Amino acid sequence: MGNRSKGIVILLSFAVFVFLAFFSMAKPLQINGSALPNPVNPQNLAPVCTSLREVPIPWAPLPQAVNFFHIFDRYIVYDLSPVPSYPQFDLVLLDMGSDLRLFTNDDGPMRLVNDTLDAWILDADLSNETLVWIQNTPAVSYLDLRRCSIVLCESSSSELIFTKNSFYDLDGKVAIGGLKIMWTVHDFVNKLSTKIMFCDLNLNGVAGGCLSTDSKKVINLNLQHNEIVRDIKTTENFGYVFTTINSENRLKLYVVDYVTSAVNVHYDQAHDKVLLRDFTPAKLQQNIDILYLFYNGSVSTLAIQQGNESFSERRPLLSSGFIDSVAVDKNSNYPFSFAYLESNPKQPQSYELKTFIPRQSYIVDRIGYQQMKLMEYNGKSFVTFSKNWYPASMYCV
Repeated sequence: MGNRSKGIVILLSFAVFVFLAFFSMAKPLQINGSALPNPVNPQNLAPVCTSLREVPIPWAPLPQAVNFFHIFDRYIVYDLSPVPSYPQFDLVLLDMGSDLRLFTNDDGPMRLVNDTLDAWILDADLSNETLVWIQNTPAVSYLDLRRCSIVLCESSSSELIFTKNSFYDLDGKVAIGGLKIMWTVHDFVNKLSTKIMFCDLNLNGVAGGCLSTDSKKVINLNLQHNEIVRDIKTTENFGYVFTTINSENRLKLYVVDYVTSAVNVHYDQAHDKVLLRDFTPAKLQQNIDILYLFYNGSVSTLAIQQGNESFSERRPLLSSGFIDSVAVDKNSNYPFSFAYLESNPKQPQSYELKTFIPRQSYIVDRIGYQQMKLMEYNGKSFVTFSKNWYPASMYCV
């Protein structure tokens, strides 16, 4: 069977899955023993969400500052800015336990990540059992990219993946998907040139592995003048690079093929004429990703299998025009496991937090709605910033 035929089969299978997903959502939802219909706009089920509660934060003599957080499966990671004259580890892991919910009986102890004492953490990400981060260590003029096995991050030393060498210097962004780690570097020969470097944990000890002694693969993005990398994300199949050209107020999204080293423009604001607000890739199966695209208050999806698919090929999934935020469960084994915020134009004071699968809706107040715009989601719990700019968690049942 040729590649084209395979592609048609895959896309047909994908379409059938979407149909079945919507069909299954039409079944009644059992709530407190009574059956409620589940229409396209689901019934509001309230009160069923806990209140937002700030996650545990290590004590310090001055107020702590948190710049970012991430949630994946049972773990939450967040950074701490160094506190003057107060030594502390500046990367923190929380274990929510097997129920994937914080502040329940199976929560694990707080873990302070080794080797981050008084370090500035520029970026971090986690996937499966691995935590990766980029840090600026005190008294060192260059950046380090490090990793640790999540269960050993506190008790054992971390492992160096990459640091400044004769050709490249770390740029400050890192992402992990499965066993693939991707990060940005600057080229010393052409300091304006940003490139992608990546490694595979399966290849440790040989070329392309993630040990500090392994040679790493490099892909040139060939960015335009004044084009800056805004965000990167990855799966085991493809890498994704979101850029901005400040002089033109223009956004672009590139797809990186790890096998062929090809870099293709997926989205270009000047060409596609819509403002892409966010994107999330998830591995659908080997060599195929599902890409969630959030723009104009709507959500679309697209199967990425060649790396050269265009934004124009996207398939609308939610098109109300009133969606304000989308958060995908990156650890789900099934597509369409995501949550989103949606306002109700017919009721100006109505704000809802919804999950697509299972199809449920929860009422939130205006203040909570604004806070949840920065949410991440693991299929059970939500994490966002509190009004004090600390990570805060809640879950819905």
